[in-house]
Amino acid sequence: MRKYIFFCIVVWILAGCAAQAPPGGGPEDKTPPELIAVEPSWESTRVPVNQSIVLTFSESLNPTSVRASFMLFPLNTTETRIKIRRNRVRVFPVDHWEDSTVYTLVFNRSIQDLRGNHLEEGIFYTFTTGEKIPEGVIFGRVPNFRKKDRILIGLAFGEWRPDSLFSHLSYLTETDHEGFYRFQAIPPGLYTLSGIVDHDQSKSYSPGFDDLVLPETLHIAMEDSAVRRIDLGVVRGNFVPMKYVSGKNLYPTVTELKFTKVPSSQTMKNAFVVNDFPVDTFQILGKDVRLYHRMITDSLYRFHINLLSDTLGVSAGPFSDTLAVRTFTDTLGRVSWQDNCLVLEPPVDMDTLTVMALTPGDTSRRVMRASLPGRFKPDDSWKTKDFNGRLAVTVPLPEAYPTILEWNDTVSVRYIAESDSGRFICHVPEMPYKQVGFILTGKKGRYQKVITTPGTCIFENVFAGEYSLWYYPDRNQNGRQDHGWLWPYRAPEIARPLMDEIQIRARWDTEMDLLFDDE
Repeated sequence: MRKYIFFCIVVWILAGCAAQAPPGGGPEDKTPPELIAVEPSWESTRVPVNQSIVLTFSESLNPTSVRASFMLFPLNTTETRIKIRRNRVRVFPVDHWEDSTVYTLVFNRSIQDLRGNHLEEGIFYTFTTGEKIPEGVIFGRVPNFRKKDRILIGLAFGEWRPDSLFSHLSYLTETDHEGFYRFQAIPPGLYTLSGIVDHDQSKSYSPGFDDLVLPETLHIAMEDSAVRRIDLGVVRGNFVPMKYVSGKNLYPTVTELKFTKVPSSQTMKNAFVVNDFPVDTFQILGKDVRLYHRMITDSLYRFHINLLSDTLGVSAGPFSDTLAVRTFTDTLGRVSWQDNCLVLEPPVDMDTLTVMALTPGDTSRRVMRASLPGRFKPDDSWKTKDFNGRLAVTVPLPEAYPTILEWNDTVSVRYIAESDSGRFICHVPEMPYKQVGFILTGKKGRYQKVITTPGTCIFENVFAGEYSLWYYPDRNQNGRQDHGWLWPYRAPEIARPLMDEIQIRARWDTEMDLLFDDE
């Protein structure tokens, strides 16, 4: 009999422990949990210092997700505990709430029910042990967010640099699915505002990994009942200076350098020196830079870079290195088709190159013109016509490469003619800023223009396709979008969406009137 009673007790205990497991059978539950009650009520005052905060939801919750989603503000003021039983969450102080203090409990959208459904919106619950809830509000938007971004916006008492703010946080929130954020019940005082794209989900800023989100106003003096809108912009990349990784000689006239970051498109060719001579020209290929220079006749040579900036304007250098010259074989000459260009390797310094079409009914000779050493584009006689077939290429034997005995080849070509482009014409009746920059962007390309007066803005030679149009204030009137600077602080020129689903047709003018929303 005792064994039977003991068995029943064990079964009852196990059944109770399993009560929070996901239910089995029936239709799939896709309904997210909802907060249906909270005690004390929203924005309660004179809350006793030993009072528990109880939140009741529409269904049982995953306890781990609740604990992971919870934060208390101001940070580092009161140690708390959480107890979760089915659909009820109780938050209480280990010791007591501080006197005359305003608290905000935040549960972000990562709370899940037992089926894994998330909250649709975060929960922000404010109460005070004092007499009054402050009415200060800071809100805004991150217009250039991406759907996959997890953007955290931080607020800290006092004045801080944007890259150190997350070590001094007082309040923290996450943007919603449209990029909006909001802080409420903010007491009067001086604050610093900044944010990060939290790639590693650490809720802290990792300089070489996370992207900063910089505000239009860094330091904010909040008065009682003040309401401030401050937008922020994501700065893709980081403010860590780039480093030189390696270099190699591709040919006696071409050197390729690798860096940890993408160099600025504003880089001048006199930044690169090979054997004490400036390079002839260069290409930026992502984080690589390809230098075209005088023929190297020795087995070793040296390059030097005094100063180099990345796309955010962060300077680095000097860099220098000694490299070995690559030797050749008799079969080195190669022809390929890349990015609508005919490419010769090693590059041959010629203004024009004649090729022959090898397609049924077309064996015409065609002329290609050099855009860079070893890279040739169709000239005016056929650049407006598509070509899909093979080209026969005969390269005159270059004196610079005497070991190349013969250079004849054929190459498969799919040339997309420039006639597959059109124009986008914007009529701008009013200017929201003294000088406005426009960015037309889509899968086929990215185009930029800056205007200084109301009127017409024309984007020429835009490849056919779908685009969106963004605008930004060119405050320093330098003709390009700037991403800000950490210290002394310079606000970013934030791009905002203006129009989407713009269809550009080949050989066609697309015209639109632009109206700016009030920010």
